[in-house]
Amino acid sequence: MKNPNIKRGAQAIALLLLLLCAAALTACGKDTKKNNESAVTSTVTPAATATSTPSPTPTVPFVKQAYEQTGVENVYRLPIVTPNPGTSCMCLQVTGDYALFSVTEGLDALDESGNYPVKQSFVLARPLVSKEVCRMEPEYSVGISVLLPDGSFLMEDWEQKKVHFYDNTMTEVSACAYDKSWYLGRFLGETDEAWCFSAMNEERQSVYFYFPKTGGEAKQGGEPTGLNTAAVPGVPYGWEEMDDSSLPAVWFMHASGEPRNGIAFPKNRLRETMECRNKTGICGRGMVYPDENTEIREFRLYNLTDKTVSETISESDFPEKLLIRGDGLIGDSAVILYAQKPDDSGEMLLWVPEKTAPITGFCDFTKEEPIACLKGMIEELAQEGIEITPDPLEDDGSYDAFSEIIYEIDFACKFALARRTQPEIFADTAKIHPENMRNNVNGHYEFNPHVFSEFYVQEHGEARRQAVFNYVDALRAGEDWFECPDESAMWWCVGRLGHFFFPVGPEFTTAGVYKDGKAQILYKIPKEEFLEKEREFEKMITDIVNNAVWDDYTDLEKAVALYEFLTEYCTYDYEMLEHCTEWMDKQGGYRALIEKRGICNEFACLYQYLLMQCGVDVEESGGPSLTWGQDSHAWVYVTIDGKGYLVDPTWGETSVREPSLAYFLFTDELREKRDGFDSAKFDVAGAENSRKKYSFEATDKRFEDLWEGVYLALDHDAECIYCLDYDGNLKVFDCKTAED
Repeated sequence: MKNPNIKRGAQAIALLLLLLCAAALTACGKDTKKNNESAVTSTVTPAATATSTPSPTPTVPFVKQAYEQTGVENVYRLPIVTPNPGTSCMCLQVTGDYALFSVTEGLDALDESGNYPVKQSFVLARPLVSKEVCRMEPEYSVGISVLLPDGSFLMEDWEQKKVHFYDNTMTEVSACAYDKSWYLGRFLGETDEAWCFSAMNEERQSVYFYFPKTGGEAKQGGEPTGLNTAAVPGVPYGWEEMDDSSLPAVWFMHASGEPRNGIAFPKNRLRETMECRNKTGICGRGMVYPDENTEIREFRLYNLTDKTVSETISESDFPEKLLIRGDGLIGDSAVILYAQKPDDSGEMLLWVPEKTAPITGFCDFTKEEPIACLKGMIEELAQEGIEITPDPLEDDGSYDAFSEIIYEIDFACKFALARRTQPEIFADTAKIHPENMRNNVNGHYEFNPHVFSEFYVQEHGEARRQAVFNYVDALRAGEDWFECPDESAMWWCVGRLGHFFFPVGPEFTTAGVYKDGKAQILYKIPKEEFLEKEREFEKMITDIVNNAVWDDYTDLEKAVALYEFLTEYCTYDYEMLEHCTEWMDKQGGYRALIEKRGICNEFACLYQYLLMQCGVDVEESGGPSLTWGQDSHAWVYVTIDGKGYLVDPTWGETSVREPSLAYFLFTDELREKRDGFDSAKFDVAGAENSRKKYSFEATDKRFEDLWEGVYLALDHDAECIYCLDYDGNLKVFDCKTAED
């Protein structure tokens, strides 16, 4: 069955081209015209003196004198709008230390058309400089607006096809008309004499319009070159977010059309997205879930110049219940927030964080080649005793590999920081990604051809177990017959039992005739070729176990080491899922081993076989879904210290090497309530009603603290497991306590 959370991360890489935030106002302007036909004369309040150069950013104490606090340290109300019901506000643009706001006020009375009129006004302010604001109510419906560095701005009358120019007191200076058959697109910059916009008509033809600064008619011209683009909102930068669904990994900032030519860094928190940005800063928004019915937004300010990240501010910090949205950044020191109250009224706030910490894992790709930069970070971590292996940067540098290594570095940086700041918990001897990293030289396991689980013995009997061992011995010797108690046992040996206890066998053989207590083996390929594949199979299994598992690992450590291995080694095979019924004979643990892909029963088979090779008692298990129309899904039932647990390597898989621990050593109750399966119908050993036949249950919750996290590392010496919870906090699970 396909995991509804499958590959929490699934390898989705979304390219987000940030459009002009002002262009989004076009629809808003249309609504304003529809609901407010009566024009309002422009007003200016107060009449401030126009200036051509922004003042320098002041110190925080100046801001404290300028604005009223909201009850939260370093957060101030902006005098933009009174938060009355039906009134909302939005920061349209920030350029330099100027900010342009749109205010929408709903009126209670219906107009002649039966609509509720909406009054729209615009406010210009310098939140870090002064508490004085200018306000105007234009007599037209606004489309595009462009804020310039000196506080002057352009505003489009989208119906009359005019662009008005205002100074920083909101006094109109000039206006230019343009051909009504065209629609303005993006502001491209200015020359000494004109402003330049792109435009498009209904046939999707494009032109460039030049608007004279002295007013008059706009002129069409050729493609602009050498323009001053300093005032262009979001100048030619786009954003890419590599996301594995619930755990977004990293931001990339790059020049449009030039992949990786920009800034990248693993974020300091998981579950965080970009709320607003400019050239030097990012406002990141994370989500906190204190209970099932609540979500709280919290924010951080990333300073890309100083490579620092601020303290967080959360909606729960405010004295009243607010819904907070990041609306804009002033430089890299302050965030403009929109706060919406339960009555749908809203107001603008200014947050000026003071406490900062270094951004972990920072690379500036405008100054250094990306792969070289990331390899340098890997070397720096290695000096702290942290190995990032395997190194996907050695291949072709594809985006999948690129995002994975950054994800790895993010986790490693968190670990290094925690070890420095919390030595009582994370000692210097603690290692991230220790011995179970396919570079282990301490394992001395030899291939065991005779593995068979205890529940299968109870279900199938000792005679069938011995028949399976006879079948395995015959295959390894290249023989054509094996001793078998009856014909039914023969088909079990080359079928289900063979798949689970010698996966290479049924892949290339089938049963012939049964005669005189012996079963015939028919080879699907030349016997010499089969023997080569069988030897290769044994070597692969032995190498995996020895590279992942130490000789003195506990059963818990073996289970987590091989869980981490398998969830990173295999990817989910959606093509097989689509054709699973017709391709049933192609499925098996051997295919998952060789092709590194599979579906649930193949993952369960391979995980079971690897655990049995190092002596862990484990059985393939499964059951029907209550949620997906009784579809079956497969996982395994593992016995640790005499108690049973469920492990689902299929649903634990993510798009990066760190698996989800939500599906590791969990319970029947969680499988049923969270995942929608009928625990009364769980089977084991392929036996129906096995719960009635055996003492088969998973009820122990001693590993519950792991279920809300992502696996990081196993520390054998310290007897603990390191993981990250879904809020990005590094946690330590004490295996000794769990054993007690």
